[in-house]
Amino acid sequence: MSTAERRATFADRVRARAFCHAPGVYDMVSATVADNVGFDALYMSGYGISASHLGLPDAGLASFTEMLDRARTIASGTQTPLIADADTGFGGLVNVRHTVQGYEQAGVAAIQLEDQDFPKKCGHAAGRTVIPTAEMVRKVEVAVESRTSTDFLIIAAQTPARHSASTRRSHGARRTPPPAPTSSLSSPPNRRTSSHESSPRSTLRCLPTWSKVVSRRCFRRTDSPNSA
Repeated sequence: MSTAERRATFADRVRARAFCHAPGVYDMVSATVADNVGFDALYMSGYGISASHLGLPDAGLASFTEMLDRARTIASGTQTPLIADADTGFGGLVNVRHTVQGYEQAGVAAIQLEDQDFPKKCGHAAGRTVIPTAEMVRKVEVAVESRTSTDFLIIAAQTPARHSASTRRSHGARRTPPPAPTSSLSSPPNRRTSSHESSPRSTLRCLPTWSKVVSRRCFRRTDSPNSA
């Protein structure tokens, strides 16, 4: 299957609002295993890349070049559509444009852009801060304008805006979703605790129960009785 065909298949599934199971991958071993299982998509985890490649936490330490190199390797070595973590776009609007063009040329099917301040933190970490709504909207607009194919999806990750009200900057009481083809809910609240800002131990205990699932509007939990 060609890159264009993989993108079209994934985009059609998202537009049809169908669930899409996308396990996290971070190297060719994990990607090859997941690719052979037959998942709907693969998700190149920024946390996984930072930890496996650099031995460092997900705190914006992996560069665009390092992330792009891993994305290109995984995309070229698998047949499953690849969603890649693009962090915050690695800088300002010019960087966002460069990021989108780089990932698209690398054969990725979709990227995830976060609304955090730079340097970013892992979505499961406490103390996250987000950029103003207008700034995020413009970032998504630039990302959409920068792609050459409408089947290359831009996923706007808005979880930090949902869970960092005390540290948000100029967002107001409610956030209007930016005009992206899809939006994501990554690191949803931990059902084992009353607060999203749970302890690292309880967060890690909760992580295996989640999978990245794409719908047109959000990532949904698949093991919930109300997920259907």
